[in-house]
Amino acid sequence: MLSHPNESGQQENSVQPKRSLRSKLTISLIISSIIILLLTFAGFVVYDKTTHRTNYINEINAISLAVSNNSGIALAEDNHQMAITVLESLKYHPEIRFARLSDNDNNEIATYVNNWNINSLSDNKQPAVIINNDAIEIFKDITVNNFIIGYLHVAADTEELQSRQFEFIYIGGALLLLAIIISAVMSSNIVKSVTRPLYQLVTFSRQITRDKDYNQRAPASKVREIDTLVNSINGMLGAISGAQNALRESEERLSLALKGAGEGLWDLNLDTQELFLDKHSTAVLAMGNKDVLLSMRQLVEKIHPDDRTRFSEYSRSFIANNQKHFNIEFRASANTDWVWLKLTGEISRWDDNQVPQRLTGTLLDITKQREIQAQIALYASVFDNTNDAIAILDAHYNVVAINMAFTDITQYSIHEMKGKPLPVLSQLMNRDDLEIQLNTSGHWQGEVSDYRKDGFQYVLELALNAVRPSDEQGLNYIVAVFSDITQRKKTQDELFYMANYDPLTKLANRAMFHNSFSNAITNARRHEQTLAILFIDLDKFKLVNDTLGHDAGDELLLQSAQRLQSHVRQTDIVSRLSGDEFTIILNNITDVSQVQTIATKIQQDFQRDFTLNDQLANIGTSIGIAIYPGDGTDADSLLKNADTAMYYAKTNGRNNFHFFSRSMNEQAERRNLVELELREAIKRKEIEVLYQPKVIASNEIIYGFEALVRWHHPTMGLVSPDEFIPVAEEVGIIRDLGRYIFRIATTQLIHWHSLGYDNVHMAINVSAREFQLSDYPLELARLMDEIDIKPHFIELELTESIVMDDPEKMTLMLDVIKNLGFSLSIDDFGTGYSSLSYLQRLPVDVLKVDQSFVREIEHNPNSKAIAKAIISMAHSLNLRVVAEGVETKAQLEFFKDNNCELIQGYYFSKPLSKDEARQFLHQHSSAVNNH
Repeated sequence: MLSHPNESGQQENSVQPKRSLRSKLTISLIISSIIILLLTFAGFVVYDKTTHRTNYINEINAISLAVSNNSGIALAEDNHQMAITVLESLKYHPEIRFARLSDNDNNEIATYVNNWNINSLSDNKQPAVIINNDAIEIFKDITVNNFIIGYLHVAADTEELQSRQFEFIYIGGALLLLAIIISAVMSSNIVKSVTRPLYQLVTFSRQITRDKDYNQRAPASKVREIDTLVNSINGMLGAISGAQNALRESEERLSLALKGAGEGLWDLNLDTQELFLDKHSTAVLAMGNKDVLLSMRQLVEKIHPDDRTRFSEYSRSFIANNQKHFNIEFRASANTDWVWLKLTGEISRWDDNQVPQRLTGTLLDITKQREIQAQIALYASVFDNTNDAIAILDAHYNVVAINMAFTDITQYSIHEMKGKPLPVLSQLMNRDDLEIQLNTSGHWQGEVSDYRKDGFQYVLELALNAVRPSDEQGLNYIVAVFSDITQRKKTQDELFYMANYDPLTKLANRAMFHNSFSNAITNARRHEQTLAILFIDLDKFKLVNDTLGHDAGDELLLQSAQRLQSHVRQTDIVSRLSGDEFTIILNNITDVSQVQTIATKIQQDFQRDFTLNDQLANIGTSIGIAIYPGDGTDADSLLKNADTAMYYAKTNGRNNFHFFSRSMNEQAERRNLVELELREAIKRKEIEVLYQPKVIASNEIIYGFEALVRWHHPTMGLVSPDEFIPVAEEVGIIRDLGRYIFRIATTQLIHWHSLGYDNVHMAINVSAREFQLSDYPLELARLMDEIDIKPHFIELELTESIVMDDPEKMTLMLDVIKNLGFSLSIDDFGTGYSSLSYLQRLPVDVLKVDQSFVREIEHNPNSKAIAKAIISMAHSLNLRVVAEGVETKAQLEFFKDNNCELIQGYYFSKPLSKDEARQFLHQHSSAVNNH
């Protein structure tokens, strides 16, 4: 059987006074006496308790029976008051705390409560006696003639019963304590008389135990039995003294051996299954630092659940197969931790039948060894399975080991690389920073390129880490870790390109431009240099894009980018901001004339035709130029000023360039104000339409009016159409403005027709940007659906430049408008470059001689000749002619002499308000006055 782990300690201390024979005998006698007395006392207590409780229950039962009998009469007669009176009689029995009388349906008839918590009572329906700690409850059936007519529930407290029991226990306990004291005194005296002869021998034994001096001898005794014991002890001391010296030498040798190996000793009795563990073994198992004896079952309980079956099977197999060497590793608990143990041993004793009886061996804590093995396995797994290539190099940078990822990336195997330098390091060995960083920080990292075995070049991210020896001098090994980042670099480059370059023209985009421009300004500021920014807008690009298609537009942008790049230096930067807008950053310019030369060359180059899908296209450039630091010291202000200068160039005839000036800023601010106010002017109806009469030259009868738009702003005053019409075109509100003017003019014409002037015509100017909208004919059709007037009374005036920008497209649109019934005229004829071949194909009805020729007729023969030619050409094409801006009698007579059909100008009238025009109609409906 299993001995307690502290058994040896108890035996060792058995000679101490508190565990002496005298003490044991005394304690044994006292305990025996106490047990006898306690049993006797307990018997009396139990007897008294049982007897008194039985009497008490019988008493309560008798009371209950009496109440039951009396209550039966009350229930039988259904006399509730009598039932209450019966229960009230219980007040003469103070031990009765509760009574309840109910009929056979368990309906309460009467209840008696004497200072009692009824919630603690039982809920029972059958006759019974229930004994609780606090109460005795009696349940009775109330019968008459053997029929149950009700139920009685009586409860009495046990306070009196418990009080009597406690009194009995107190008195008996006092007597018991007195008896125990007397018994103890008597036992002590008896034991002393018996053990006194042995006391000297006990004292001697203590001295031997304390001093460990087995060379002493006990004195002789006069008592024969004691003297025999003394002689035996002295003989034993002599034997122990000799054996102790030999054992001490053997233990010292074994302890030194086990301590040096870090092992503990264990010894298993196979018959009793008792296992001895020395103090080193118990220390490993957190069982204290002392020798212990435990059962094999206790050891198995400490083994990890996952290892128990394997341990048990191995142990049985070892014994069954009569194996020689015992060797197993398993986990065991050490308090809250698990430690790995290695048990090794051999059979050290057999019985006469060669059956093993004793197994002895050593115990070794291999937890750290197992952890190291697990770490090594983990490191090996990581080393072999990581996606990064790893190479271990010696101090001379020769390969010691590589992983599979290294072979996958480089295509070199360990057999090809072992003992050889790492190829990628050949280009790094001449770098001083490599050696310096490895020797100082122990780490180097960077991006390099190398070649695989098949010759393919790839980019790798390489990290070198130095592994130092224990003295931290020099390098033991170098761990090289790298990954193939070729695809990542390619993706990064592509993303960078996408983020910073225009995919069509391959020029820097807006983001790259802003970054480059800021850097250029910083560099110019640092070196006190001058730079220029050119803001370039392609003239008529939208026309080409709409006419020839988006593919042609893309090709035009690409060729434009190439032409721009051909005129700048490598240090300059060409960018595409958006659409047809480009910029050029000219770094380190020494003279403004350099900028002017480049801008001139660009404009000259762009005057050459572009070949787009076997078709020719002609565009121009409007260029705005700002100079650092004169026109601004930061990127935003310089770009804004260059944009302002470009806008100035575009509004002043296009296809030219302008340097920024402060006056342009004022113009830009004025333009922004016009744009802001114009959007509200239409809503506030500040836009006014005036009407200038057109008369028939031959008889001076009024023919109609031309609708002229005017803007009277509350604070800016009169804003010229030449100022706000281009703004409306640029910001995209020309359609709204044109629709507004068209409705006012046609509504006024309808009103005049309703007054009887039903032959009056109305000429309405059409903006270039408005007419170039592809759905303009549809817009006209929608407007005519809203207005009740015949369209042939309406004449749409188009400028010569509108018609000639894209004659074929314009011809198609004019045909559609003509089919709607409108009359068409070309305004300002003679100021452009109209082709007669195109003109004769256009479905126009009227040509208007520009007033610039009309004003010069009296003084300039060339103007007179041009006017005659225009009239003659128009008549040859069956077109009517309107002379615009006639102010004198001589001018009027000239056009009459040349058969010009219609006259318009201040000679007859200035532009009139609608009321003034109404009065003019009334006064001149048949002919105008002679002047």
